[in-house]
Amino acid sequence: MPTVGSMTSGCSGGGGGCGGASGGNPTPASGLGQSDVCICPGGIAGYNVLPSPNSDDCIITSSGCLVASVEIRLADGSLKLAEDVSDGDVLLGRSDEGEVRKQVVSGVTVLEQPLVVIKTSRGEIHCSDSHPLFLDMGGTVLAPCLDPGDKLLTEDGSDVEVISVSPNGFGKVVGWQCLPDRNFFVDGVLHHNKWHIIAQPIPM
Repeated sequence: MPTVGSMTSGCSGGGGGCGGASGGNPTPASGLGQSDVCICPGGIAGYNVLPSPNSDDCIITSSGCLVASVEIRLADGSLKLAEDVSDGDVLLGRSDEGEVRKQVVSGVTVLEQPLVVIKTSRGEIHCSDSHPLFLDMGGTVLAPCLDPGDKLLTEDGSDVEVISVSPNGFGKVVGWQCLPDRNFFVDGVLHHNKWHIIAQPIPM
């Protein structure tokens, strides 16, 4: 079955939410956009594939989120817990050209999901097991697919290296969309936001 155009459809390394075999690093993949394609239905780890009103299409939605108690710094420097972030809040993210710029929050959702804790050289990241992060070498990867030694993309270019990724129970998580670039920084590390796309089948 063809895979989603530019997103990892279950990585080759790790386990848990990856849905791949053990051993090796996941293949980096860029964030999905409106031009990406898939075959519907698809078994894409960490993503929900739903039927579209047009039977020739499918809708892919990410359920990746941050734990509700994670502290978020807004563009004006003020702090909020993830559970207090609301539509219209302004965060900082990164353009495709590498420019740090404002991102407007919309579509905030609250869910109960399996959690992971990512231990890094800078601290810990608490998120759902379907949350995507950006790698400094390019592309995004789901949290459980990260391997020790992977380096995350940061706001200031400093190294943030993954030490370990572990299951961390089940709990309340919060997700949102950030526009225009669909990403945002937390503690200087770039996170992918939640999103959905309409994906076109690949001709066979």
